[in-house]
Amino acid sequence: MSWKKEKRNRFIFFKSIGFNLAFGYSIVLLISVFLVSVYFYAKLSRNLHRETEVFLQGEADILSHFIADHAADLDAIVNELNQRTLLTQAAYKMHYALYDREGKILAMSKDFPVDTFPLEKFGQNERYSNDIGEENTDFSIPTYLAGGTRLIAKAIYENQKIVYFIQIGIDLGQMERVLSNYWRNGLFVLPLVFVIAMVGGLLLARRSLAPLVKIAASAKDINVSNLNKRLPLRNTGDELDELAGAFNDVFSRLQKSYQKIVQFTADASHELRLPITSIRGEAEVILERERSIEEYREVLASIIEEFERMSKMVNSLLILSRADSGQEGLGFQGIELDKLIKQVYEFFRVVAESKGIDLRIKGSAVCITGDKVNLERLFSNLIDNAIKYTFSGGQVEIKIESSASFAIVFIKDTGIGIPQDELTKIFDRFYKVDKSRARALGSIGLGLSICQSIVEAHHGEIKVESRIGSGSTFTVLLPREKSA
Repeated sequence: MSWKKEKRNRFIFFKSIGFNLAFGYSIVLLISVFLVSVYFYAKLSRNLHRETEVFLQGEADILSHFIADHAADLDAIVNELNQRTLLTQAAYKMHYALYDREGKILAMSKDFPVDTFPLEKFGQNERYSNDIGEENTDFSIPTYLAGGTRLIAKAIYENQKIVYFIQIGIDLGQMERVLSNYWRNGLFVLPLVFVIAMVGGLLLARRSLAPLVKIAASAKDINVSNLNKRLPLRNTGDELDELAGAFNDVFSRLQKSYQKIVQFTADASHELRLPITSIRGEAEVILERERSIEEYREVLASIIEEFERMSKMVNSLLILSRADSGQEGLGFQGIELDKLIKQVYEFFRVVAESKGIDLRIKGSAVCITGDKVNLERLFSNLIDNAIKYTFSGGQVEIKIESSASFAIVFIKDTGIGIPQDELTKIFDRFYKVDKSRARALGSIGLGLSICQSIVEAHHGEIKVESRIGSGSTFTVLLPREKSA
């Protein structure tokens, strides 16, 4: 088993970010060095060939002038040719061939490739040009490459007539050896460059990724029992600090969500335990001895009431659960918000009148895009709460306004109000400001949570202002319908 684990660890190393970064950088560097080497090789080759041609042209000019000046002294010409060959051999291995007017070889250096490059290669018109050239006119033929030798041929004039032809050649073997050595050394260096780049890349990658390893190790230590723990920041402002900061934000949200889940579970258990305990207690009491039919009816009515409260709570929890998980299917459509609220108003107007509460509505027409069922639930909950917590003789006002971007709905009551330190908590699930009054009114503490989830699903905002004894004002902002 150990060799399998070792093999797996070795395979993981080759898949690691550090190895892939180092390998990628090494390949890029290797290609770059290779391309630079090819560029300098081409540059070097071009420069060497250009220098060779310049040297060859210069030698041809020098020797052609000397031959023209000593046209009658063949021995002096041959001696000068041999001297020039010896003088230049340190830099170039030079060859020459001297021809008379008819193309007969008069003198030739050793190893001159006359068979590869005979004078007859030039046409008669090139060789003689009808002898109409002026005295000392350059009759120059471009250099040719033949048999590893670069050659040039020139005609020598005397009294405007060709008397000699000279061919001068330079052996390119030395230059080719220089280029070959350059290329061979370059190919030898490339693997060395790759190895050095790979080793250096691995060291740099390991050093650069060391903070990431620490982040991973710290993240592994965070679990449900210590969600308050955070990843350390180096305060460098680099990408790894941004990554650690992003993880810390995620952990903060997870901690808050987990705390909400724990609190929600505890609250739900508590809220469900009360009616269950009540039902069981009433059932046990009624079964202790024989009761009258009227007593049985009262107990059963009380049990049904508790069941209705539990059913309402379960349905509310189901709505919130679907909203939290994103499974609440919202059918968005164009809605005339003022008409929708007026329908809800008409339903609660009778309830308000029965309690002696003045329920009013006013406002302008405004259209939004939303889910009709959920919007009805939203405003039904808010208006119902306003009526529940307003005493007889009080007033509840619904006002509809609009701005450039939002439809704004105010629901204002003259009820008991909410303490200032409680305003930030009223949207929490199962939270009730006055628990005894809330239970008497049948509140389970989920209505405002549902309202908030509906508003958020519509990308809106819900706010509240309240004073004890003066009433409360809930403000709902919903995005207006975008015009086409």
